[in-house]
Amino acid sequence: MKLRSVNLSYTLPQEWLKHVKISNASIFVQGQNLYTWAKNKYTLDTETTIQGGPPGLGTGTLGQVLPPLRTIVFGVNCSF
Repeated sequence: MKLRSVNLSYTLPQEWLKHVKISNASIFVQGQNLYTWAKNKYTLDTETTIQGGPPGLGTGTLGQVLPPLRTIVFGVNCSF
């Protein structure tokens, strides 16, 4: 089971933005590869396989492939 991607955004109220003369603004957070659960706790990447081999084994070091990096991004979008 994987939680691969999450995007959350909040648009700031116009009342707050009038004071700083911004027409539109929102804040956001995006996350990629946030959680992976597998029955075999030694499986590093559950989506990579060697042909004819067990799931989670690839061509990396010691026959295992590292999972994609967990990435979290915060940001602000503004229109003036």
